[in-house]
Amino acid sequence: MEAERVIHGRSITAQDMTVIRALLCDHPDWSRRRTSRELCAIWNWRNAKGQLRDIACRTVLLRLHRAGEIVLPMPCHDGNNTRRQRNTVPG
Repeated sequence: MEAERVIHGRSITAQDMTVIRALLCDHPDWSRRRTSRELCAIWNWRNAKGQLRDIACRTVLLRLHRAGEIVLPMPCHDGNNTRRQRNTVPG
């Protein structure tokens, strides 16, 4: 990995990668959501309202996972929205 790169508005350094890998190694039982929330707290990564940037952090983690730089735990949910897929017939 390069010394530093920007993913989803966040500069990711080699030190950040060390923190991410340590967090994943120390807590293999955590979900992706829990991991991202804890990482946001460590980085103090918040939006203008002071809320943790959880979704942005999950995007960063997923991109690193897809690039083969980290291994995330399996997703807890399949991500399908069953309501969207229902075929409703008025009636």
